[in-house]
This record gives sequence, C-alpha cells and structure tokens, in this order.
Amino acid sequence: MRSLVSVIVPYFNRLEALEKAVKSVVDQTYRPLELILVNDGGYEFNLPIEVAKRVSVKKISFETNLGPAAARNAGLQTASGEFVAFLDSDDFWTETKLANQIHEMVSRDIELSHTSYVRRDSQTRFEEVIRSGSIDHGFLLMAFRCRIATPTVVVRRDAIGDSLFDASIRVGEDILFWLACCEKIGPSVGLAEPSCVVNVSGGSHFQSERNKAESLEAVNQFLAKKYPLLSIMHRIYIFFRKIIVKVM
Repeated sequence: MRSLVSVIVPYFNRLEALEKAVKSVVDQTYRPLELILVNDGGYEFNLPIEVAKRVSVKKISFETNLGPAAARNAGLQTASGEFVAFLDSDDFWTETKLANQIHEMVSRDIELSHTSYVRRDSQTRFEEVIRSGSIDHGFLLMAFRCRIATPTVVVRRDAIGDSLFDASIRVGEDILFWLACCEKIGPSVGLAEPSCVVNVSGGSHFQSERNKAESLEAVNQFLAKKYPLLSIMHRIYIFFRKIIVKVM
C-alpha cells in the first residue's frame, strides 16, 4: 500500500496562478494525496469540484496575512501523511514529480530530499534549469550556499518531529527549516531530474542581492546560537561576499 503524501500549498491571492498549482497536484500520477490549502489572509479560493473528487482536501484560513512560514506551519500541524511536500501558489509540478521522488525515497530509505528545477522569470519568460538536485545538501552547504527550492522538497513527517518554519522572518525562513531538519536527520538527498517550474519575479539585481543578504544574516543568527565558531567563519564569508558583489 502506498504512503499518503500531504501537499501543503499556502496562498495569498494570485488565484489564477494557484489554480494552475492545484491542477499540477491533482494531475500527479502518484496517489494517495492530501491537499492542504492555507489561505494566508487573502481572497478565498473556490475549489473546483473535480479536485475534491480526486484528492482529499483540507482548508485553513487566516484572517490576516502572516507570511509563508506561518502558513506552512499550519499545514505541517494539520498534515496526516507519512510524507510532506511543499508547493508555492505561483509554481507547479511535473506530473511524475511525486511518483519519482517518493519511489526514490522509499527504495533508498531517504528521509529528506530535493530535486533540480526550472527557474522561470515571470515577466520575460526566460527559463533556466537549476541543477540543485545534482548534489546532496548537507548542513555546511546549506549554511553557505543553499540552492534548494521549496517546491522541490519532500520530507518524512515523523523524521522532522516538531520542527517548524521561523514565522518571525519573511526571507530565509525556508533555509533555516532545512538546516533544522539536517540537524535531526542528516543531508537532503538530491535527485537530478527537474520536478517543477519555479516562477520568480523579474525584480532588480539589487532586490535579488538584498534578499540573499537577508537570508545569509538569518542563517548567521541561527548558527550563532549553537555553533559560534562556524558562525564566525560564516560572518567572514558574508563580509567577502559583499566585497565581491560590489566589485561586480
């Protein structure tokens, strides 16, 4: 008998994109599925009738916008599946994403995994394949240069225990969660085949670099609490990275 997979999809408006994301879940060749939709304080999504017929659905609604971390936490606390997968509302999966990933995890006894993915600029439609699944991501790699995209991740629910996303921040909360998972269960095993399309806004180079800088600062604060020596090395890395970015 196949294991149940809980799919957590937080959303804040952007209902047209959400409909495509939900369709990519429903169209999965893998079953059984539990779809957990978390409305993060926006417009309500009218679930198509055919969706409810094909997968089990749970709906959670916040009165105000609390951010993706809080929304994913609500999904985690509600999830019934042996495995948990994450999908952002403006992204979508390939049809065999879960079938391939769960097969690998079960056959190889993997507790945390990620895959490569297609990165698409939502404005220009330019696409590139990010080969993040070509390598495993251990604690050190995640701390210094994590390229894992949230919609590519699947984790065994029991393995992560009570670990949650840090809802006090809006940038870098995903990396901190992967780091916490690695502390408990070891590296995230990479699977080379791209499993989804991740849409990113065109944005400026400045905004992109600012987000990366904020993520690194969040990671550094995480390290400082438990790994002071590593935190110092990480701070040096941040310093030299800033110099390189300015030169470029």
